Amino acid sequence: MNIRSIITCFLLLLVVSQLEAQQADVVLLNGNIITLQHKGDRSEAVAVKDGRIMAVGTNAVIKKYIGKQTKTVQLNGQTVIPGFNDVHQHPAPVYAFEEPYATLELDTVSSMKNLISLLKRKAAITPKGMLIRGVGYNETQLGGQPIRDSLDKASTEHPIIISHISGHLSAANSFLMDINGINESTKDPAGGAFERYKGSDKPDGICKEAAAVYLHHSKNIQYPPQPTPEQEMAGYRLYFNRVLASGLTSIGDAWTTPEKVDVYRKLVAEGFPIRFNLIIGFLITWIRY
Repeated sequence: MNIRSIITCFLLLLVVSQLEAQQADVVLLNGNIITLQHKGDRSEAVAVKDGRIMAVGTNAVIKKYIGKQTKTVQLNGQTVIPGFNDVHQHPAPVYAFEEPYATLELDTVSSMKNLISLLKRKAAITPKGMLIRGVGYNETQLGGQPIRDSLDKASTEHPIIISHISGHLSAANSFLMDINGINESTKDPAGGAFERYKGSDKPDGICKEAAAVYLHHSKNIQYPPQPTPEQEMAGYRLYFNRVLASGLTSIGDAWTTPEKVDVYRKLVAEGFPIRFNLIIGFLITWIRY
């Protein structure tokens, strides 16, 4: 082979490699593409490579990025928008209701009656004396705060604590308050408060900030068994699949731990299609994937 042939082969290989570099992994055609770059912007098609948008334009322009390995999706007029970002989340694994370590999700509970009924169902399958937890209650949906009198209707044989949707207060039943010695003579902790019945010093079960933290981490509680690492990972996958279904493609974990970073590393290694921004400890260290 002479020099001219070698150079010709080299140039051909270079052209082929350049063409392959311009081929998209996925092309979306015949859509309503809203870029949000400028008011009123609309396009027909998108080309994606290595998980990133490489081009947006008309069908004719984007079809140039279609190669032998490109997956083509016909949108038939469906709308495509940039993925949403939620900068402040507190992700937690989601488990089946019957699992002893499952925390009840309360954000959709629409009345006090329904809340008590849900807690009763959980109490029925939970050993006596073992903690029952819930998260995300909203007093505007319930018709008022779930004070200890209300939670006592669910169980007087289990400690119960449920967190407000804001994360800044919790409600506890009498069992939990009593085993921790929270009574009329209990002083409010620094940075927190035990709410009292009107005209009385008796705590009504609503605990704010540091008072709630104290009860959540009480050494007097019989905690449910911990899930295995495999069960925990499955719970996180379920949580983040729900996140994806909501249109979120990037989230910020506003309070994580070094141990929890391993969970995110595993998700990234699996190719999970969410971008994670993590804040560790007291909001001082950022790690971005």
